[in-house]
Amino acid sequence: MKQLIILRHAKTEATAADDWHRNLTDRGRAQAQSLAPTIAALNLNGLVVYTSTALRAMQTWEEIAPALGSDVDVRPTNDLYVFDAEDVLQVIREVDDSVNSLMIVGHNPGLSYLTSMVCGEGLPNDRAVAKNGELRTCRGVLLEYDGQWSELYLEDCGVAAYLSPTVD
Repeated sequence: MKQLIILRHAKTEATAADDWHRNLTDRGRAQAQSLAPTIAALNLNGLVVYTSTALRAMQTWEEIAPALGSDVDVRPTNDLYVFDAEDVLQVIREVDDSVNSLMIVGHNPGLSYLTSMVCGEGLPNDRAVAKNGELRTCRGVLLEYDGQWSELYLEDCGVAAYLSPTVD
């Protein structure tokens, strides 16, 4: 069984020189740091992380990374600086099938729509994980998938867990 974590970046400043350069706020850094032990406890052996190259996504990963140790393969990609579910899905479909544990760090609305698409159900509108059908900052979903990444499509995944930081 393959495991896929879909994770939205943590809280960011409202403005910057441009969207790509938005930094995490202190709250965003605290969110990511508080989520790190939860992700570490999943014991995702051979984890490969694809992260958007946008500053906020990279900083979110950098705050989580120390809790996971050095045995993580991190692959920043401009291909995740997108906001469409199909574009994110294409990145996942290109992952080698030898990878059993995959994390995607990126942006809404694409991540939220992708999660709903591959699970066949909307996100819980409980404010702990999602609001108005979209992942809140530094929230994620652990999905389970029994297949090849290249064939991932509609309703192929099951939700194993919702991931929320202890700092809101």
